[in-house]
Amino acid sequence: MDYGIASVMGDLQLTSTGGYGAVQESRYASLGITLDFWEQARLSAGYRTDLADNSGDVLTAGVGLSPLDLFGLNVAVMVGEDNTYGGALQFSAKF
Repeated sequence: MDYGIASVMGDLQLTSTGGYGAVQESRYASLGITLDFWEQARLSAGYRTDLADNSGDVLTAGVGLSPLDLFGLNVAVMVGEDNTYGGALQFSAKF
């Protein structure tokens, strides 16, 4: 759903993902929100849980900048149960 500057997203995985090796099957449900400021900056937050209860819940947060729509820089972090941490950095350019 899009409410002007805010977008709300939800996702429900209907079928389980097959496990391999030490990885068990999983089935995720997630919810997120993104705030868009004049298409120049974005803030986002999200939550994901495993409905099969084989992996821990995860919280995510991110910020993105796109000055004058010439290039983009996005930074995201995630933290969850069982010492789960992660991050991402993305750069894009328009020609």
